[in-house]
Amino acid sequence: MIKTSHVFIDDLDKLKFNKVCLITGKEFTEKDCKSKNVIMLECNHAFCYKAFMLSYNELNKDIMSYRKCPYCMTDIFKVPYKFIKKTYRD
Repeated sequence: MIKTSHVFIDDLDKLKFNKVCLITGKEFTEKDCKSKNVIMLECNHAFCYKAFMLSYNELNKDIMSYRKCPYCMTDIFKVPYKFIKKTYRD
């Protein structure tokens, strides 16, 4: 059965293992949570969204490291994506 705990964190109390990004070392703030800049993967490791996506794209260049957590290297089944809506006006 596939876990579905890959989510954007909206409250610091929901973090289980780490209160800082394991890639950048930046401490998470409430502002980061409210703007959906903190994600937690199936393995319960949390990352800053932008740093995670850069790492994820870099790791996926090699077929042997495809879809893995950048910290513990467990398999990731789904990656949460954040879509940014841009409005163009005349």
